[in-house]
Amino acid sequence: MKKNILITNFIAVLVACLALAGFVSEANAATADWSHVSVACVPDDTTTTPSRYDAISTGLIKFQGTATGDLWFWCNVLSPLDNFGENPTWNAMFVTFKDSNPDGFVEVKLIRKRKDTGATATNVTFTSTDGIGVREVFATPIPAFDFATYNYFMRIQLHRTATTGDLEFHIVSLKETLF
Repeated sequence: MKKNILITNFIAVLVACLALAGFVSEANAATADWSHVSVACVPDDTTTTPSRYDAISTGLIKFQGTATGDLWFWCNVLSPLDNFGENPTWNAMFVTFKDSNPDGFVEVKLIRKRKDTGATATNVTFTSTDGIGVREVFATPIPAFDFATYNYFMRIQLHRTATTGDLEFHIVSLKETLF
């Protein structure tokens, strides 16, 4: 009898813990980071020809050889509403890049597009500055996300007018950050 009560109590505690873990996991998943690796972004085929850029298997995009001008890429931001029914609490955009080119920059824009009218607006823009090595830098603030009203996407631009130094685009992420 005492053994049955212990087993019953153990099962009740186990079920409660599993239920709590499921609740916490689902709540965290709704605000989990969103990231996109550069090589998974789509090149703008009207201005960015494959002969002007390299998409490297280590997950970066850069200018090819002596190419100059602008490279443009698009990245889609997936809606967490589809899986979790809640808008994310992302409030910062992080960009991983390399910019050692004094005559160039990497720019990333988070753009929203109204579902009913197609009107667009830029939520946040990041433009790189010269520096050493690969860095991750963030841009804030980002207006609250509303996936019921808008779709979101990233517009990435690599620009260089001279071939000195390196420009690389690695990753773009959306995260919740405490300021």
